[in-house]
Amino acid sequence: MPTGRPLAGAALHSHLTKTCPAPPAPKGNQRAAKHGAKSLHKLGPARERHMKALRVDYPNLDNRRLALLADRLARIDLASSWLDKQKGIVHSEDGGVFHIAKEVEKWASRAEVLLERAEAEGRRKPRRDLALEMSAMEDGD
Repeated sequence: MPTGRPLAGAALHSHLTKTCPAPPAPKGNQRAAKHGAKSLHKLGPARERHMKALRVDYPNLDNRRLALLADRLARIDLASSWLDKQKGIVHSEDGGVFHIAKEVEKWASRAEVLLERAEAEGRRKPRRDLALEMSAMEDGD
């Protein structure tokens, strides 16, 4: 019979939890986050770190692409770190791979494309605006 106290220990896993579940976790709860690659709480700081580095490394990127790339790299970092702590990417006897391992592969492929494009843009010579250059010329030039 319920006593009015919060559930703890074995009571959380008993048959009573089906009819009397534990109270919802407070905002910012870390218990449900496995790898953090989809956790707003964990993604924020990782995104910020990547954003700072990307601004230095790729000053030609606009804010939208910087944000997308920082998000991708943050997700890759968090998920890869979690996967590194596992015994491998296979989690079941039938050879099932962690879903997040597949996600990391997709995110990494997309990040590689974005980085290649950013590198190519950085190497490209800036376009000259001939009309602007001509208007700046003095009459005698």
